[in-house]
Amino acid sequence: MWKERVPVSPPLRKVGRNVEVLVRVTRGEERRANLESAIKEALGTRATVRGLIKYDDLDITGLVGVTTENEVSNALMKAAGLTPNDASIRIKNVRPAPNGTKRATASMRSSDAVKILKEGHIQIGLVWAKIRLHLITKRCFRCLDYGHSRFKCTGPDRTEACSLCTSAGHKAAECKNPPKCASCEDIEAPKDHYPGNLTFATPRIAQKTKDWIVLDEVTLTDHYYLSYEVDIGTQRQINIKTPKIDVQRLGTALTPETLQLISNCADADRIALALTQAVLTCREPERSGNRTRRSVHWWSPEVSALRRNANHLRRVYQRKKKRLGPDACVREETDAKKAKRELISAIESAKEAAWNRLCDQVQSDTWGLP
Repeated sequence: MWKERVPVSPPLRKVGRNVEVLVRVTRGEERRANLESAIKEALGTRATVRGLIKYDDLDITGLVGVTTENEVSNALMKAAGLTPNDASIRIKNVRPAPNGTKRATASMRSSDAVKILKEGHIQIGLVWAKIRLHLITKRCFRCLDYGHSRFKCTGPDRTEACSLCTSAGHKAAECKNPPKCASCEDIEAPKDHYPGNLTFATPRIAQKTKDWIVLDEVTLTDHYYLSYEVDIGTQRQINIKTPKIDVQRLGTALTPETLQLISNCADADRIALALTQAVLTCREPERSGNRTRRSVHWWSPEVSALRRNANHLRRVYQRKKKRLGPDACVREETDAKKAKRELISAIESAKEAAWNRLCDQVQSDTWGLP
């Protein structure tokens, strides 16, 4: 029998003679399943045992236009390390997206979703799709605030009030009064705007957002502008590299004749242009960071051709292996290995030939004189 000490909370609620007890297991899904089976076996028909499993919705974007629900489900199972017969993943929809792509929404256990969300992307077919947590904003229809439901509401009762102006006696579709935000009214903030909520891509951006309000400007749509500030912290100072000036060349360029010609000129634009040209001609040449790599002394066009062929065959083998599996690309694997061996043999022969030429050159001309 499976044994382990687990914390047991006090009874949640008591209905007649029935008492509900919550047992929390914080060490993984496997331990929770084992504990649930052990309790069911011990209690039998005397109690009802059910597991409380939290599920999260995931948004997947950047899919190919021919992606199916089975491909998304199989990719999620593989990324989470689940068995093929696991039925905890449910694909809610796979719908079209801009530019001929698709996006999907899937539901899976929170303990499994954490493993995938750490990566931020998942391979589905031939592409790496972006994946993020689908955030759902709760709204209470009792106090008209956000972040909780009416069952956990501790705010004022606005059940009969209009959601746009917080006045009773009419519905939001028939409202003609000035707007009033119930959320801002509760925190004693400016409330002369329509209620709304913000949903950001990441919780980090949400924490840096402050002073957001709904503007009453005309947008020619059914939506309203939102104004908010994002605290980006202290900006890093960017050091701009300016070209250095060769002082000796500048002194040579600014000869007494040149200075006399500039001083006699009455046009300020011509003076500025002449000085600018003199300074530009005395700048030191900029050093480019992207220097071309010099080839080794034993490199030859034959080795270069063999290298291109080996890389091409290797890419062909890898791509076919990803699409069809290792059993369907035996011939491509053999060709890639053969080309690699030919390249290695050619490199060794080129190095040996270069070494022999150097030895012959030293024997014929010991001092290296012209």
